[in-house]
Amino acid sequence: MNAPLVVGTIMAVGSLAYVLQPLFVDDHPVCPACGRRPEDDAVYCSSCGRRLERGGGGDPE
Repeated sequence: MNAPLVVGTIMAVGSLAYVLQPLFVDDHPVCPACGRRPEDDAVYCSSCGRRLERGGGGDPE
């Protein structure tokens, strides 16, 4: 077995996972009534004023 090839492959996969991780993690604020909000640092919904939750995908009413 070619050890450098295996180590290089593992490092490449780890690097790729590190770069792509933000695409798969959704930590945007979510309003229970209005759904996902575009403001990353919001605490309250700009449409209805409800307190926001973190992550997931709320369905708009």
